[in-house]
Parts: sequence; structure tokens; C-alpha cells
Amino acid sequence: MTHPETIQSGDADFFPAGVGANASGLDVKNLSVSYKDKVVLRDISISSFRPGDVTILIGPNGAGKTTLLRAIAGLIPAQGSVEYGSNALSSLPVKARSDILTYLPQTPIGELEMTVLETLIDGALIRGSKSRADVEQMALVLLQKLEMLSFALTPLSRLSGGQRQMAGFAQMAMDLPPVLLLDEPVNALDLRRQEQVMGLIKDFARSGRTVVVVLHDLSLAARWADRLIALSGGEIVADGAPHVALSADLLRNLYGINADIRPDTEGILRINVTGLAS
Repeated sequence: MTHPETIQSGDADFFPAGVGANASGLDVKNLSVSYKDKVVLRDISISSFRPGDVTILIGPNGAGKTTLLRAIAGLIPAQGSVEYGSNALSSLPVKARSDILTYLPQTPIGELEMTVLETLIDGALIRGSKSRADVEQMALVLLQKLEMLSFALTPLSRLSGGQRQMAGFAQMAMDLPPVLLLDEPVNALDLRRQEQVMGLIKDFARSGRTVVVVLHDLSLAARWADRLIALSGGEIVADGAPHVALSADLLRNLYGINADIRPDTEGILRINVTGLAS
């Protein structure tokens, strides 16, 4: 086994190119979810979450963002369909579906006695076809990129919530799924860790995979999204590139705030909240 201290740096192309990426991407058609008599998602249709793009879902608490991710992942009952290329995901066996799509929830992975490195290696060996040596090297490089290499031999039970969140993201990334769904992957992280994770999410998408992320931080969303989808009351109220989807009117209607939105010198949208809307 490669020892953590011997890992080499400089892996510019860490994520290998996606295999068999469908030009049509992931499509959501007429998706509805109800809990008892409450409609949480109402007839949601989203054309082509495209490979190569980071799509970020925004909206106030209770808008339906997490429910949408969980419905796409097949974790909750839903009406409508989710299609990947020519495949209706609901019709696939669980194993075939999990080969296409991986979901990371908000809650960090549990307090296991396995080390961080063992978790990454064992999971990848079970689900993949790479040799143990290749999996070990990939796990160590990923931990280095996340500045988690010093925790490689630490049991998960001894990590902080933010560190477990990072380890959970690493475990999902090791699977190299065609579709990655992430629910608030940076909510427990400091600013540096947020940059690291969002950068790797972008790299993962650029390798030819489809990435859908729920974020509450609008500044992060505006900076990292190729496509923004805003939800309110279980319905889509905006969909497009950040400079198209984001507006002062949208933020007023979604969050009840007044905000000034304008691009900086690099073209990145900056959001300055000026107060509560009356």
C-alpha cells in the first residue's frame, strides 16, 4: 500500500474523462412529490442537465430543492420520470441506477471506526473495476487536493462535522459516476474548504459528467454555476446562466430582500444585499 507521506503532487487531470456521456444528459419530466396532502414538488420538468455543466439549485427553505434531488436519485416516491439518455431510471435495477447516479446528502457520513483512507478504498473497490494500487493512488491524490492527507489514517469517528463532509465528498467522487447529486456539500466548511470542494466539483463536471448541486450561498452559486435553477413553492421560477437567472426582482420575490446584482471586472456576478424588502 502507498503510504500517505509518499504521494506525489501535480495531478492536473485528476478525474478521467467520463465514459459514454449522453448528449441529451439527464432529463426530468413532470416530476411531482406529495407528502400526505401537501404538494412539495409540482409538475417539475427540466430539460437536459448536461454533461460538463455544474447546475446549481437555489431557493428559500422549503422550496423543494432537497426533495428534487432525492426524487431524481429515486430515494422517495414521485410521479413523473427521470431519464438518462434512453433509460428511464425508475425502470432500472438498483445496481444499474447506482452505476449512473450518486447522491451525497447534507448529513456527513456516519461516525465509523474505519479510517478515511479505508472508507475511500474499500468503497471504490466494491463498486469499481480498478486495481487496488490504482484505487489507493487515486484516494491519496484526492485527499491531498482536499488538504485531508494528514487525516488519511484517522477514523471517521474522530473527525469534525466539516471534515466528515469532506470525506463524504471524496467518497462520492471516487465512484466517478456519470451523474453526481450534491445537497449542500459546503455547508459545514470554512471558506478555504469551500473553494477546494467547489473547484473539484467544477473539475468533475468538466471531465464530462453531470453535476447538480443544492446551495444556499448565492455568491457561491453565482460564481460556480454554469446553470442556475431557482425554486419556490415546489415550482421552477427561473432557469438559465447566472447572469440570466439572477435578478433583483427574483431575490426580492424569493427571499424578501433588496439586493444589488452586478458583474465585477472578471464578469462574475456580485450580490450586495441592501436590506429587507418592504
